[in-house]
Amino acid sequence: MLRFLPLRGCVDATFWTCLGQRKLNEWRTSEERIPVRGFLEASNYESVSNDLLLDDASFFDRGDDNGRASISGTVTVFNSMRGFMESNKNEILYEASSEIWDAIRCHTGDRDAAKVTTTTRPPARLCSFVLLVYADLKHFVFHYMFAFPALLPERPFRALPPPNEGNCGRCWTTCLQRLGVEESRRVMNACDAFDGRATSPFWAVSLPGSETCPASCTVLSLEVKPDLLPPGFALAFLDPCNIPEATSSLVRNVLLCAAHIWGDAVSRLDVLCARKRGGRFCPERSLLLSVDITQAVPSNSPKAVGWESQPRKIDLSFMTDPRVLAEQAVDLNLGLMRWRAAPDTPLNNIAVAKCLIFGAGTLGCTVARSLVAWGVRRVTLVDHGKVSYSNPVRQSLYEFADCHESRFKAVAAADALRRVFPGVDARGVVSSLPMPGHSVDVSSDIREIARVEELVRDHDAVFLLTDSREARWFPTVLAELFGKVAITSAVGFDSYLVMHHGGRVFADRNNVGKEHALTARSLPSSSFRRSETLAQRGCYFCNDIVAPVDSTTDRELHEQCTVSKPGASTVAGALCAELFAELFERDRGVHGPRQTVEDGALPLLPPHMIRGNLGAFNMTRMEATRSSMCTACSSGIVSSYIEDREGFVARTLRDPRVLEDVAGITAMKERTTRCLEEADCFEDADRSEDADRFEDADCSENNRSLRSPL
Repeated sequence: MLRFLPLRGCVDATFWTCLGQRKLNEWRTSEERIPVRGFLEASNYESVSNDLLLDDASFFDRGDDNGRASISGTVTVFNSMRGFMESNKNEILYEASSEIWDAIRCHTGDRDAAKVTTTTRPPARLCSFVLLVYADLKHFVFHYMFAFPALLPERPFRALPPPNEGNCGRCWTTCLQRLGVEESRRVMNACDAFDGRATSPFWAVSLPGSETCPASCTVLSLEVKPDLLPPGFALAFLDPCNIPEATSSLVRNVLLCAAHIWGDAVSRLDVLCARKRGGRFCPERSLLLSVDITQAVPSNSPKAVGWESQPRKIDLSFMTDPRVLAEQAVDLNLGLMRWRAAPDTPLNNIAVAKCLIFGAGTLGCTVARSLVAWGVRRVTLVDHGKVSYSNPVRQSLYEFADCHESRFKAVAAADALRRVFPGVDARGVVSSLPMPGHSVDVSSDIREIARVEELVRDHDAVFLLTDSREARWFPTVLAELFGKVAITSAVGFDSYLVMHHGGRVFADRNNVGKEHALTARSLPSSSFRRSETLAQRGCYFCNDIVAPVDSTTDRELHEQCTVSKPGASTVAGALCAELFAELFERDRGVHGPRQTVEDGALPLLPPHMIRGNLGAFNMTRMEATRSSMCTACSSGIVSSYIEDREGFVARTLRDPRVLEDVAGITAMKERTTRCLEEADCFEDADRSEDADRFEDADCSENNRSLRSPL
């Protein structure tokens, strides 16, 4: 009786990595069967058998197979360990074996197979596998179990002695023993030449000495005409088995297919179990068997075997760099949101965004931590202050050692971010911002202009989280100039404000020195009302009719520190990060609509302003339009900055009223004053005229009373 060594699967780490990424980002909660392929090699060593290999190329869209022979299979990834363990293995094996049996019947045009949609398949399609997996992506542990469905024949296959040796000959013969040195080498050389270009583990090879065989050894592919095995040819396959008197179970279904095709018309089938030594097919190791295939076809659907005895487990955490583990764990938490809660969230838009934070205080630390939690990989913090002893308890990125060593806030915060998550590119920049009305050292502020401008240009989102109002002015101008998303937050004692600036950008944002033109991008009116477009929303300074001035000089002690409830900054910082994520979920920052419109409803827009009060435990959503006389984002301010950067900033630092003059606020105030004066003049004239009329009326009344009779 023919003995078969069960095939065994071997899974490379690259396969698990690719499977984990696909489960997280593509398949999510789906437990459908996914087509994959496994690669086969003939046995190359006497001491060990080869396994079916699965690697990253096993997924069909991962490129070609690099000339390796392969068989097809499916992988099912379960969402829970319980689902994996309690899956109906018998039913899964029955479905897989039924597909193979249907393919076998299709070879002969079986009438009972008319309902089968499978077309005629080559022998490699008769050898499939099933892989069940539970992927614990949190701990990088994979539980899996293979099945190689093998149909059981009605009568076991038997190895027969060679035809020229009668019944007394050996049944298990090598190619060298049966054909001799010269002929066996010819067969092996022909197989070697075919091996480099074959993608199927099965082929047909002519045997020397046969009357119907050509003089030269010929190898035929069974991919084109799998039903036809010419006389004088043997069925050859890559045999991963190393045992001298056994062969791989890979050939079992093909033998049953051959028995189904020829029935009892062919009593024996020559099978070449091709094995290698030193990378070439070896006649001393390759078996050449005569197999009895008569009376093997079952009358009904045959039974099948093939499951491994026990599930297997592999732990890849020890193989991975801890930094990579941390990065994958961050992506896991975000990717799981897309399984059910937010399946359409484009996390890549958020991950590739470069964020610039002005102010590394309580708000800056909270926002930085929240951005990293959202998967942002590049964060730059700008601050010129040092860590004080009051900071660590409120500002989450600092420790007592930082204030004891008097470290700069920006540098200490960046170092802390990298300790929290080594995969983040965090940078601390010690720099001060030019502020209107702060003319203590104008020359130093002028030197910072180019540096800050470069920072804003190189980032996608700008967070204005400074302590003073005037410190937000210069980044607001630059964000408008370069078309960056700007988010501002400020806190009071028990209140807070979070807002994003409108999306007005310059047409030429790279060559800022050239002639420019403002273009407001609006969203289609069919999607929502034009007045609600994000581009028309105002900035932090749009509602003011005065320029920002020095608000820090001669402060009292309680004004020198941010006196606010501890939770105000935490809530405001979290809202800043959520507003950023909402804006960058769109295709193009603040200019894109959110997902699709359903049921004719208007798509939701992210809030423009959020004002909250911790004392009243409420939060209000507000909106304000852009101002053409804004002291930060109006066209006059930005144009003046482009025309004379250093000169315009220097004048602003010395006298903030320059901003009012350029923005048109001064002219507007003068017009208002004139109108009020004219109104007062008209009012005075009206009062004088009314007084004259009353006086004339009194005189007339007196005259009438004198003329009246007593």
